[in-house]
Amino acid sequence: MSAMPGPGASGDTREQILRVALRAFAEKGFDGASTRAIAAGAGVNHGLIRHHFGSKLKLWQASVDRAFAEMQAELDVRIA
Repeated sequence: MSAMPGPGASGDTREQILRVALRAFAEKGFDGASTRAIAAGAGVNHGLIRHHFGSKLKLWQASVDRAFAEMQAELDVRIA
């Protein structure tokens, strides 16, 4: 019998996908980044990308949003 994922596991999976996707899009661009390679790099089933994001475009948008949010947070710390 396999263990059930703990609380927050889905959020952890989403975060891992975003981290790998951001790196892939930065290194290879939108067209060069493969959702299958992103899933493999995140250690998840390819179907989870569609489950969490719906499409490659929405994954890219979430990745860009995350990158800008992280930059904004860093700027806020430096300015404060």
